[in-house]
Amino acid sequence: MSHLNRMAGSIARWLVSTKLLWIGGSIGSLLRKFCAIQAAQIPALPDSERLWRSVSKDKYDRKNRCAKRSAFRDKRGPLSVDLAKFSSLEKSRRGYRLKQFPEDAGLVEITIESANRFGAGGVHHVPIDTPEEPKHYCHCEFRSGLEGENDQLLADASKMLIHPRFERSLSSISEA
Repeated sequence: MSHLNRMAGSIARWLVSTKLLWIGGSIGSLLRKFCAIQAAQIPALPDSERLWRSVSKDKYDRKNRCAKRSAFRDKRGPLSVDLAKFSSLEKSRRGYRLKQFPEDAGLVEITIESANRFGAGGVHHVPIDTPEEPKHYCHCEFRSGLEGENDQLLADASKMLIHPRFERSLSSISEA
């Protein structure tokens, strides 16, 4: 069995070094699932790939219906995002941790190209598999923090896929 595991690992490492991982359709999906099962780290991510990030209500501009610049800051360390091709809208919106993000969180999309254009210094694949955050294969991080106005420029280049939900107050319901 260990020989088969080594062979599967070798195949997964070869796949992540080719463009086959990024093809669409059922074959591409199957290849990505295989690499995720093998936990193969992806050494280079194409600029065209989409990244998703959960957005809490306090990091959302209700008036303009877009992410605030604060959605692209993280005081704890490198900015975390999910590689869209390896995730689902719901998993990225709620998070992979056992303690998920709030049900009313939203989801924003950027591309690797726009992240790099505005100072990410590259985006690298950093899979996580811990007791608190199991099987978070799609996890990626910016190599450097965004400086100056770059967080605002990235917010401007982003696209809201799911807007955070805000409960209507009883007074606004009775006035309607």
